[in-house]
Amino acid sequence: MRLYFVHGWAFAPECFDALAPKLADWPQVRADLGFFGPKHIPDFAPGDVLVGHSMGLGWGFSQRADWAGVVAINAFSRFVKDEHGRGCVRASELRALRKNLARDPKACVDAFRAQHGGGTCSTPNPESLAEGLAFLETCDAHIPRHCEEPTATKQSTLRASRSVDCFAEPVIGPAEGRTRWLAMTAADSAARPPTLVLAAEDDPLVPLDAARELAQSGGELFVSATGGHGLPWTAPAFCAEKLRDFLSRHGG
Repeated sequence: MRLYFVHGWAFAPECFDALAPKLADWPQVRADLGFFGPKHIPDFAPGDVLVGHSMGLGWGFSQRADWAGVVAINAFSRFVKDEHGRGCVRASELRALRKNLARDPKACVDAFRAQHGGGTCSTPNPESLAEGLAFLETCDAHIPRHCEEPTATKQSTLRASRSVDCFAEPVIGPAEGRTRWLAMTAADSAARPPTLVLAAEDDPLVPLDAARELAQSGGELFVSATGGHGLPWTAPAFCAEKLRDFLSRHGG
């Protein structure tokens, strides 16, 4: 069992520097989505557990569906709010973020990180950041089940042992213009990968309802009173405690 860390938008692999050493009993790799330098996507392996912060969860499932386990930290199913208010931000907010990124990438990212944690950034990669925003605009998903996947998914998982393009065509294909994963019901929960959801009451970006949605089909949800949108670095002890217990109970 190996931990496969994936950071969120406007962050980098270093966001796990405080958390990863507390989980040193497990092999680890970190993806770099290229927001501040070259992209580096480690090869996938059987038994990998996805540890996704924020957008990192959705990106992980856009690349493969057969994770051995899932850890969602400050994460969400849908990013842009729909007509029922499900999601994290209004479409107008994402459009404004895209305009700010085009106008002054560093100022845009610094402002985002000032609001959501992480400190100032190094020189940003505007192209990769724009690709990330495009991904967030279409992200609308649920944790997938391992069985009864579409034919395209079964074929795509043959590529799961090697690196893939950072924002390539999703493993589970788009439907009506939206990236989606297979919806789960309570009856399907036995086929769902073990799932741990970690959230913060004071997260200014991801509401608690988004965390509850991720956990509603059998996942375990733990909420920290504080920590904001940066639990891996603001509350690494909280995250590590829940992760160690989760991994030890699910084959780790």
